[in-house]
Amino acid sequence: MIRRGSIVVDVEYSGGSSSRLTMRARYDDVARPARSFTTSPVRGYRAAPADALPVTRPMDIVLRPENAQDRAAKLEGTSAEHQTHDAAFDDAVYVETPVTDARVLDAILNEEVRAGVLELFAHGFDYVRLDGDRNGFVSTIIVSFASREEPIAGRGARVVDAFFRVLGNLPRVTHDEAAHAPTPMRGLTLALGVVGAAGWLLNGGYVALLMLCFQVATGREPNASWALGLGAFVVAVLAGVSGARFYGGLVRNQCRGRSTAHKIVFSAQIAAFGAVSVVVFAVLFLATLTMSR
Repeated sequence: MIRRGSIVVDVEYSGGSSSRLTMRARYDDVARPARSFTTSPVRGYRAAPADALPVTRPMDIVLRPENAQDRAAKLEGTSAEHQTHDAAFDDAVYVETPVTDARVLDAILNEEVRAGVLELFAHGFDYVRLDGDRNGFVSTIIVSFASREEPIAGRGARVVDAFFRVLGNLPRVTHDEAAHAPTPMRGLTLALGVVGAAGWLLNGGYVALLMLCFQVATGREPNASWALGLGAFVVAVLAGVSGARFYGGLVRNQCRGRSTAHKIVFSAQIAAFGAVSVVVFAVLFLATLTMSR
């Protein structure tokens, strides 16, 4: 535990071949009056306490290093993220959140918070999460593997300073009773994922494919049934790819423009691939076994 003034940070560390360091504090315990961060009117501001911004909670703002997939999703128009108009921050950090009120995000991602986040990333931290769950924690995590490199002098103090810089500059918020937009087709995606996972991990078709691979690897002559089974597998994979593209397109049309859209689409595609491929394989494989008798 680290304490500075009224701010208390919980620190968790686990060592070994890979180490993990987590620092966290409750958002509401560290936030300051919102008037310090914004002078422009915010949606519903007059109806809220004078020192708090109304927003749907948890805000679940995940700040992480921007990667190639994020940039590609933005270029193709699938995803969109909040821009702070700070080029160094916007180019380096991806802002993932269900919050869409730009004025609230501007107040939260102020200059001091941005600087603290960039400093944490410069020291290898994986992400910073603001108001990330029902307990409203602000947290940051780094996972690193054992290294023979010399430790950087003063790194620990700079990391702590950067996290406290984030914590000490967050505006106070209050829940406005609204709900975040639901994930489109979530129930169907979950059902498809269950079918795909159960099918490929548990059913006889997967076991049969492993047996075929074993026979080929040991030099044994696969019989006609196994050859037909391999053909069914190839057809099933191709059908799964087509199903993933089709279903992914349906989901994309419903979530386009969110900061999480490309993740939602990817999950939907994986679920659709699993379900379609396992159903097609099971049907064809059973059909080929029946025909070969």
